[in-house]
Amino acid sequence: MEGLRDTLLVPASASVAMVMGSVVPMIGQALLRGGLKDDNGKPVFSTPYKPWEVPAKYASEGDDLYRAHKAAENIKEWTFHVIPLMWTFL
Repeated sequence: MEGLRDTLLVPASASVAMVMGSVVPMIGQALLRGGLKDDNGKPVFSTPYKPWEVPAKYASEGDDLYRAHKAAENIKEWTFHVIPLMWTFL
């Protein structure tokens, strides 16, 4: 049992680190999207995120939000491709 615990410690802790590394950007882009309010105090971007509905007044913020959204999606996809490979080869 000692050997199994020692063997699984590295992939288990690496899995936690990789999943948390993908959760943090998703939270960040959600906070960025929710934090942008119009003149009436309403959110500019709806949930779920629709990048094609960007008001002209908020074009630069829309570009930044789109980049953050795509980065979070890319990180999430790579994380869930790499975790099974890590468990296979570690």
